[in-house]
Amino acid sequence: PPRSTLSLHDALPIYELILKRERKRTADNAASQLMRSDELSAQNPADFLLLCGNDEIAVFEKTVELCKSGAVKTVIVSGGVGRLTLPLMRKAVDLQISIPLSDGRIISSSAEVDKLEALSEDELRALVTMKEADIIEAVLLRIAASYGAEEADMKIIKEDRSSNTRENFDNDTVRKTIGEKIGRAHV
Repeated sequence: PPRSTLSLHDALPIYELILKRERKRTADNAASQLMRSDELSAQNPADFLLLCGNDEIAVFEKTVELCKSGAVKTVIVSGGVGRLTLPLMRKAVDLQISIPLSDGRIISSSAEVDKLEALSEDELRALVTMKEADIIEAVLLRIAASYGAEEADMKIIKEDRSSNTRENFDNDTVRKTIGEKIGRAHV
């Protein structure tokens, strides 16, 4: 029988859909682990959740759900400029969130993000004024609005100097917040 073939151009959207579904399932599984045995609920909320810089929209959606339900009181968003800054920018502009640069340009399309990939890490750090923590906050608030949540449902503390996971945990802002309120932390 004749085999049908799919061009790479046609297969890419299918692959992206499968990947998006898998990421959502992974975020749901992680949240389920956190919430097992009523460990995390509106009646027994976590004082804070540390959200390290990343570009997974499913993780941001789950964070909003946890905040909206009252299961998490405060989100500490940690991230400066690192290896996921450009992928995060790309996802933010896909959600119609514009990203200002230090040279006055406003990034509002994936094509504009693509042009930044040619820059060295130092050039990118000098150009980016909206750090991962700022971008994630904007994404969280955009998702919260789409879920009908109020901005007041999202208490967010930002740390914008870390460029990797080790620094996320080692940063003074994170340490101070955790030290001030030793509660049930879910990282």
